[in-house]
Amino acid sequence: MGIGRLFESIRDAVVVAEADTGQIVLWNPAATEIFGYSSTEALELRVDDLVPDRLKAQHRAGLDRYRETGHGPYVDSRVLLDLPAVHKTGEEIRIEMSLAPVSPIDDAAASGRLALAIIRDTTERKRIEERLRESEGRFRALIQNALDIIMVTDADGTIRYMSPSVERTLGYRPEEMLGTNTGEYVHPDDLEKGFKELAEALAKPGVHPVAVETRVRHKDGTWRWLEGIANNLLEDPSVRGLVFNHRDVTERKQAERELARRAAELASSNAELEQFAYSVAHDLRAPLRGISGFSQVLLEEYADGLDEKGRDYLRRVVIAGQRMGRLIDGLLELSRVTRAEIRYETVDLSGLVEGIAEELKQSDPERWVEFVIEKGLVAEGDRRLLKVALENLLSNAWKFTEKRARIEFGVAKDEGAPAYFVRDNGVGFDMAYADKLFGVFQRLHGPDEFEGTGIGLAMAARIVQRHGGRMWAEGEVGRGATIYFTL
Repeated sequence: MGIGRLFESIRDAVVVAEADTGQIVLWNPAATEIFGYSSTEALELRVDDLVPDRLKAQHRAGLDRYRETGHGPYVDSRVLLDLPAVHKTGEEIRIEMSLAPVSPIDDAAASGRLALAIIRDTTERKRIEERLRESEGRFRALIQNALDIIMVTDADGTIRYMSPSVERTLGYRPEEMLGTNTGEYVHPDDLEKGFKELAEALAKPGVHPVAVETRVRHKDGTWRWLEGIANNLLEDPSVRGLVFNHRDVTERKQAERELARRAAELASSNAELEQFAYSVAHDLRAPLRGISGFSQVLLEEYADGLDEKGRDYLRRVVIAGQRMGRLIDGLLELSRVTRAEIRYETVDLSGLVEGIAEELKQSDPERWVEFVIEKGLVAEGDRRLLKVALENLLSNAWKFTEKRARIEFGVAKDEGAPAYFVRDNGVGFDMAYADKLFGVFQRLHGPDEFEGTGIGLAMAARIVQRHGGRMWAEGEVGRGATIYFTL
């Protein structure tokens, strides 16, 4: 290949100019691609035409120095220059340029000196580098200002980087921890688990986070709980290390322990109260049977010895004893419901309601009640306990409805979850007292109006609560009531 063809085919721009005037005398096709000027156009240009306006004065000063001294920017060195330049369109570009004299030059003879420039367009590369610098700056700012602790270690746990947030969390300045080993800070009881987590993270190349939770010593000697992830981000097996992201969860841990302690105390107190209620109810039955039994005997065999007022008083004692017996039975049943183990299975709620409705009809065949039961409603729960809850809800609706009664069982939606309901067209209630409906012995109607102990709805609500659900009521005086529950 001849010199001419080599000059034409070289990928870098080759420009030759007179050293003292900057007049371009040689221009290859690669230079046309970079600057936009054809070879013919370029020969009419001076190097000054390729220089941005803001740098022209500096460029001309360099030429003046050369004319005066024989030394200048085009002939003194073979350095690689990183410079801005101007494209034919006026757009500013970036170039790398290597300058050298074309041949040895006699400094005493300035005329005819030439300079050779080998030029490469670095505009896109500079843009990429700038974007990388900006990205790295943002990333560095993010890491430096992160609330979490960011840590980088070698495979053996030696700390190579620690974010500034460590001082806020653990009291150490980052530079204090560099070069030390993580094992120096981990609680002795957590060391074995910590090393296992570290080994697990190292065994997973790439981004495979491993959960890490450990106690770490604060600079003041106290222990803080840190929780986070460890990642082996280095793909090169010859370079092993870990990146940790930790946050302080000490307060959460303390709150969890306090909640667990209070939950245990509450469970113990509830168990004691349930046992107390059971014992009281059970122990009351014997003397109550005696009171009721002897009162009944007096009423049946010795009534002639009493006047009408005495007999009335005695009848009241018998009725009160019977009511007290029902209350005790209700308390015992509530205690059993509260203490019973829940056995989960798929329960046909619609089938249970149909059976209970039939039993209610048989208990009072003279009464006409319309039951509307939605078919196919099932739920996961304890069949026996759910039957008790539905018996109480349906019996409550049966009790508070009149002759032309209508009782419905169906399902609605509560925040997207099924909410089962029992609705009636009975006497209803004032919503101002809705919060009293599910309390033990809470009644919105007197015993002279409607029979009952005030335990049934409380028992149903307790069963629903034990299934992880809730129960609430809606109603209006004279326009019926609806009891909803979720499971």
